[in-house]
Amino acid sequence: AQIGGKEVFPYYEEMVKDANRAGHVRRIAAEAMMSIDKEAAIDLIVPIASDYEAKNFGERFYLIYLLSETKDPRVLPMMLAGAKADPDKSARCHHINGLAHYKTPEARATLEWVIANDDYEHARTNALSSLQRMLGDEGVYLLMKKYSQSAKLKNGQPDYRVRNAAYQSMNRIRNDLKKDGKPIPGEAPKADAAAPKAPGK
Repeated sequence: AQIGGKEVFPYYEEMVKDANRAGHVRRIAAEAMMSIDKEAAIDLIVPIASDYEAKNFGERFYLIYLLSETKDPRVLPMMLAGAKADPDKSARCHHINGLAHYKTPEARATLEWVIANDDYEHARTNALSSLQRMLGDEGVYLLMKKYSQSAKLKNGQPDYRVRNAAYQSMNRIRNDLKKDGKPIPGEAPKADAAAPKAPGK
């Protein structure tokens, strides 16, 4: 049998499922499965990537990354749940990052929930970045403006980490739009100073 063909898929599947194997071996096996038969691999890897109890599998975050990059709708429920509940900070951030690929109301609502509720500051700022990738510069501008002024922690205190990140993002978007001659969302277009004046003015 040719190495890397479908004939060896079960071999890699066994490796990925074996909790006693080294984490990097399981990660490499998952990559091989995705390369050989992505459609079959997704269904097999999702439960492993979702196993919050796998304390000895530090590379689990990479499986979440692999799955999120497929942009397959079968992966979305895992990421919606993991973005809120995965106890591993690195894994949780990969769920959050992956949600940027899914332009659904549920994905957006989950990212906004993370910004308002997650105790981990990098999770909150990652969610902010994911919203930007999801909505695009013009679509996210007013949301960044809102967060720059009013983002709060769970306890009601100002979330300066998110406010600062949102402010920087808002300013970059604003400058890019002005440079491209595009209107700034939420602002009335300014009169063209070079426009000819009406007779009698």
